[in-house]
Amino acid sequence: MSLQCLSNLISGAITMGFLVCGMFFFKFANRTRDNLFFKFGIAFLLFAFERVLMVGFGSNTENFGKIFMVRLIGTAFILVAILEKTYR
Repeated sequence: MSLQCLSNLISGAITMGFLVCGMFFFKFANRTRDNLFFKFGIAFLLFAFERVLMVGFGSNTENFGKIFMVRLIGTAFILVAILEKTYR
């Protein structure tokens, strides 16, 4: 098994983990009607999308800035959700 194939396999497992976490957060958001869980779900779906983009673009380094912006937006969703929950 080549290193690239193994890398894609691990990236797929990480993507699946992000998707499962996102679905759990959406389930909790639906049950509790809490905006914190909804924003966490969106963030984890963005993290999964970022992993798909990383595999899709491969070693093309000119698109890493755009891919990093997806991760930054997901992290911003988490930060905003925590700050809103804390200061309300």
